[in-house]
Amino acid sequence: KNNKKFLNIKKFENQCKRHSNEEKCRLVFIWCRKMLKVWDKNINEGRDEAYLKSTEGKVELGKHANCRMSIKPLLKLLKKEMLNSEILNALYLIVQYCLMKQYTKANDKYMALSIGNSPWPIGVTMVGIHERSGRSKIFTSQVQHVLNDETQRKYLTSVKRLLTICQKEFPTEMGS
Repeated sequence: KNNKKFLNIKKFENQCKRHSNEEKCRLVFIWCRKMLKVWDKNINEGRDEAYLKSTEGKVELGKHANCRMSIKPLLKLLKKEMLNSEILNALYLIVQYCLMKQYTKANDKYMALSIGNSPWPIGVTMVGIHERSGRSKIFTSQVQHVLNDETQRKYLTSVKRLLTICQKEFPTEMGS
């Protein structure tokens, strides 16, 4: 049963890869803007003045302002349809899973995008005096480059914050 579910997920992800970059950019752009508006509404209408002046409220306001600033480069790239295809495909899948309220899968995709699946994601290749048996499988192309760029790191962190907002505002029936 789990193998069949895995095949269905792979089939879904392969179908998503076939969509045009224009469509992917548009959907991710719209989702990001929508989640920012939901967060704005939550802060402006759902909170009282006492909360917003408390330490917890100030931290939330700071995260919100930081997210708004950090996500601007992503929104510009999406609008111009100039986002790296690897990042675009991953973000598109994250948004698709969020729309289906499959937050666990969305978080898995985020983690795969941010830290990757390489054997040594932090770049360590030699840890002892003997060569590892799997050393030949470690190449620099497998090391995820996404978090090396400060701008990308910031807007991907903002996407994670929006994913969390989405999960809080639109929970699944089972509370996933």
